[in-house]
Amino acid sequence: MATRAFLVSAALALTPGCDDALTTNSLSPASSGNTSELGGGGSALLRVSRVVHNGGQVLPHRVPELGFNGLPTGEIAEIISLQQIRDSVVVGNPILPTPALPTGAVLQNGRPGSHFFGLELTSEVDAKSVFALPASSGLTRALSLTNRNAATGIERPVAARVLVGGVTAVDTPQGPVLQRWLGVDEGTGQVVARVPEARGFLDLAPARLRKLVSPTGILLIADTDED
Repeated sequence: MATRAFLVSAALALTPGCDDALTTNSLSPASSGNTSELGGGGSALLRVSRVVHNGGQVLPHRVPELGFNGLPTGEIAEIISLQQIRDSVVVGNPILPTPALPTGAVLQNGRPGSHFFGLELTSEVDAKSVFALPASSGLTRALSLTNRNAATGIERPVAARVLVGGVTAVDTPQGPVLQRWLGVDEGTGQVVARVPEARGFLDLAPARLRKLVSPTGILLIADTDED
């Protein structure tokens, strides 16, 4: 069975020889105070704080915490600093394995679902750095999904639907526009589909979906049938 992993950025390269690769080359934060769906191209530092996919949480890596006696306490900590590695990663207490991306189109809850990647960032993302508007409803080079054959090394692009803060680019008779596909119901606090095409995305990462459709979240879903 082929090993699956992905690349979030040049600084966060994971397992080489993977089958699917996600790359973020030039994402831009929105301007300070700008809450529009397009964003504004600010100068704040944009960092990836969490990555999830069909198999579970990929980043931050996690490690069992150690007690005063040097033994694991049973609590699991997310590694967000080098000091945590120095304090907790010792012989017999390694970093926990990263969950593998399933080879089949299945979600964490066992239901059928497309492969997806969810990114949580530290600042609101400028959608103009992701979508090639107004020329087309396609993507800029900031995000791409690639399938790599583990045996041959041959790569090919994979059709994907990208949502930035729950918003995606769609074609209309007047040209490509941004359209909200996922949002949060103010009454229930639950993530809901704003268009019929997005109903199939509601099972993606249910524990993190509200965060992933916030202005600091990105969902990239392998999608060839627009649902």
